[in-house]
Amino acid sequence: MIDSKFISLFVISLLFVACDKKEAQEERTVLAEAGGSYLYKDEMDYLVISKNRLKDSASFTDEYIKLWAMDELFYKKAAENVPSSDEIERMVANYRKSLILNIYQDALVDQQLKPSMSDSVIISFYEKNPTLFKADETLVKGVVLKLAPNSPAVAKVRRWCSSITPENVENLEVYCEENHAEFDYFADDWREAAHVARGLPITGKQLSARLSQDKTIEFKENGWTYFVTADSLIRKGDVLPISLVEDEIIGLLVNSRRAEFIKQKKQELYDEAVAEGRIKIHN
Repeated sequence: MIDSKFISLFVISLLFVACDKKEAQEERTVLAEAGGSYLYKDEMDYLVISKNRLKDSASFTDEYIKLWAMDELFYKKAAENVPSSDEIERMVANYRKSLILNIYQDALVDQQLKPSMSDSVIISFYEKNPTLFKADETLVKGVVLKLAPNSPAVAKVRRWCSSITPENVENLEVYCEENHAEFDYFADDWREAAHVARGLPITGKQLSARLSQDKTIEFKENGWTYFVTADSLIRKGDVLPISLVEDEIIGLLVNSRRAEFIKQKKQELYDEAVAEGRIKIHN
């Protein structure tokens, strides 16, 4: 049994909270009023800062107050002219139900269905559907160097670029640091050829074509020397490695099994409720 003294203290605490809220509300500066609704200065200050409108805060405030007042008056007018509040409540209740169901279903899928996608299932799907995973454009792993005019020991750089070994990469890093050359290492990450070509005087299409012929290419432009080495290359139209499409495969598998998975969960809940006598049908 709950102690009456505890109830009294609880009620008193609620009264204090209510008073504090009322006082806090009264302390706020009203900026505008429309149709019984209030826009407070602190709300407007927050909007000005969050929208980065400090430079034109006066004009922004005037325009916002006008739009706010129009919306509030229009809403009040609508509320007065909508005949059935019961219908609105029904619609709100249905929307709330749908929202809760969707959130719960998404959580079930993330927590139970996704983790159930084993490596063997993913690999099997990948091998049976290679046409789904063709590269839209050339992808590259490698290095790019840009040497200033009259840079020394270009022959050594050319030799180091011919093979992306740890030793050669270290030599290139030291060389570029000592000679203020630009060095971009991406042998661990796939990049689109168009992205690699952004700092080069050739297009992504040209780069793709040349790398398809030679693993390492060299060219000059206005005295600058460029080296591009493709340690790995995926040509446009090639089937992408499974490591690049694993998340996509999981998404496809989840979407194809989602409906049956949710149906199964509903059936399990129903069977459990029937067994426990929690479902009663009245004729």
